[in-house]
Amino acid sequence: MARAGVDGMLALKNELAFVYRAGGDMRPIRADLDFRLIKSDGKVAFVDTKSFAGEYFTYSQLDPRQLQRALVYATHRVPAGFVVWLNKADQVVFYSAHVVAEAGPGSRFTAAQGVLLGGPLTFSLQGVFA
Repeated sequence: MARAGVDGMLALKNELAFVYRAGGDMRPIRADLDFRLIKSDGKVAFVDTKSFAGEYFTYSQLDPRQLQRALVYATHRVPAGFVVWLNKADQVVFYSAHVVAEAGPGSRFTAAQGVLLGGPLTFSLQGVFA
């Protein structure tokens, strides 16, 4: 299990899971979201990490399964969404699952629609819990 202490919290890389098939074969299943963030007070968030070359990304660039999984967590008041590095803007931004889902298909997301976490070398994940 990959783990790191980041910004006063534990970041755990979600591992692959497996489904058993007939004959005892196992088939790997990719984790829906990349990381679990665990704060020292026990609060947990689930995020997927993305990187886009421009100053924005579009709804269609996200995997619908990941958005659906993030919405499951968010519906139960667990922070969930996407931590995105917008390369051209040189910003790391958190977009909650609710913000993305409410905007819907055809939407475009700039830093203004999310929670600015900082630059690529100096960002703080605390904003995911805001």
